[in-house]
Amino acid sequence: LGPVLGEGGMGIVRSATQRSLGRGVAVKTLRDGQTHDLAISKLLREALITGSLEHPNIVPVYDLGLDAAGTPMLVLKRISGVAWRVLLADPELVKQRFGAADPLEWHLRTLMQVCSAIHFAHKRGIVHRDIKPDNVMVGEFGEVYVLDWGISVALRNDGTHRFPLASESTE
Repeated sequence: LGPVLGEGGMGIVRSATQRSLGRGVAVKTLRDGQTHDLAISKLLREALITGSLEHPNIVPVYDLGLDAAGTPMLVLKRISGVAWRVLLADPELVKQRFGAADPLEWHLRTLMQVCSAIHFAHKRGIVHRDIKPDNVMVGEFGEVYVLDWGISVALRNDGTHRFPLASESTE
C-alpha cells in the first residue's frame, strides 16, 4: 500500500500496485479501530453495490479481498484526477486542464455524465444517497466517475438480500 488518497469516517483509501497486472489501483480499507462487525458489513455492502454497477461513469471494482489481519479490503480503479468540487471552484483550472472555452458548458456536460451513472443505478433499483461534488472524480482526460456508494440502498429486494433496503434503512 502506498500514500493515502482520501479518508472518510469509516474508511481510508490508499494508492497501491496490483502486482499480478502491474497496474495502479486504489485500496479501500477500514480505519484502525473501525474493524467491528458493523464497519465490516458496511465495507462489504459498498463493495457488492459498486461491483454490481458496471457503468462507464461508476468507478470499477477490481477485487474484494482480505488484508493481513483478515479485514476486508476493496480494490478499485485508481483515478488520476481531481474532485469535481475543486473544478467547480476554479473555472480557470477547467480551461487549463481540459481546454474548455466555456466552463459552464463543461460543467453541464460533467453533470450529464453524473446523471447517466445515477440513472443507471436507479434503473437497477439502487439509490446513492450521497451525491455531491466531493464524490465525483474527473480523470486526467475528462472521464467522470461517481464514487463512494457506501450508504447506498436498494429500492427492491433482488432475491439475494445482499443490499440494504431503503424501506428498512434507519441511517
